Amino acid sequence: MACSVGPYIILAPFLIVLALVLAINVLWLAPIAFILGCFCRTRRPDSVRNGHVLITGGSSGIGLAIAKLAVVRGAKRVTLVARNKERLEAARQAVTITVPSTTTCEVNVVSLDLCNCTQNDVEVAFHGVGPVDVIVCSAGDSGQPEVFEKLTAESCEGMMQLNVVGVMKAIRGVLPGMRTQGGGAVCMIGSMAGQAGVYGLSAYCASKYALRGFAESLLMELKPAGIHVALVQPPDTDTPMLERESLTKPTITKEISGDTGVWSAESIAAGTLDGISAGDFIIGFGMDGLMLNTVTSGMAPAGSPLAVVVEILCLPLFRLIAMWYANWFDRVVRRHSSTPAANGQVLLE
Repeated sequence: MACSVGPYIILAPFLIVLALVLAINVLWLAPIAFILGCFCRTRRPDSVRNGHVLITGGSSGIGLAIAKLAVVRGAKRVTLVARNKERLEAARQAVTITVPSTTTCEVNVVSLDLCNCTQNDVEVAFHGVGPVDVIVCSAGDSGQPEVFEKLTAESCEGMMQLNVVGVMKAIRGVLPGMRTQGGGAVCMIGSMAGQAGVYGLSAYCASKYALRGFAESLLMELKPAGIHVALVQPPDTDTPMLERESLTKPTITKEISGDTGVWSAESIAAGTLDGISAGDFIIGFGMDGLMLNTVTSGMAPAGSPLAVVVEILCLPLFRLIAMWYANWFDRVVRRHSSTPAANGQVLLE
């Protein structure tokens, strides 16, 4: 069957020009980006091997998965911090049985509610477990997903207390020891919801966006002391928190996030520890993570010279993709929204 070549002839000049522009950009941008990347590279911290790893929110989810992997990778001491004593003991046993038979690892637990304690309480509790080499702040919650107008002020304040203020308390509790020993690593578990706003997660997104600003400032302050800072931006992860929020998540939120897939806590744990050891500041996952890390790179330090090249060359393409997604999100919201009521308000499903 014969086919018309007309459309291909029309597209050919456009594709040739696009290829030439890309080739020219690669020729002059790639070397500059590589050189900049070499200067902007963050310091490579020590890995968890032979170190003391303290994990808040360590009784379940990503925190527990990181604890298990840390002992497999040679940590000499792991401290789990959480509120519930029974869950902590169960987690301690789960971590202990993962310790390789050829090594030894001390597993400690600290029962502490970071939302309802003073800074002195944190410092006293952490002093009892000794100096920390790596702290992973994994304690957090998304609360009950709901549109902002239906959230109470108390629930919004509680979200900020847990996801931001609690993180600050924990980090402040270990920094004196890290400065004394001349180094360490601070890792915060953020979220892709801290890179792109999501319908029905306004308070959660606000708290995770706050971590980004905190992490960038803290990195500048601590770099001279040899203390590395990392911010993990995981996608939806198979954890008890995701299971709880799925019960009340608005229909629109489910549709927007439904196609992104769910990652295992173990894969997020592996990426987190790999990123810390590599000296990465922003630790993302998958192609969606690469795209979000690129379009939201801002003033973040370079992960590597290669990462700078990828960011500069791919930014226009990723920005176009991001605009398409944003437009699709808006269409989803409009489709589920009712017509304006008589009082001028929009009634949402």
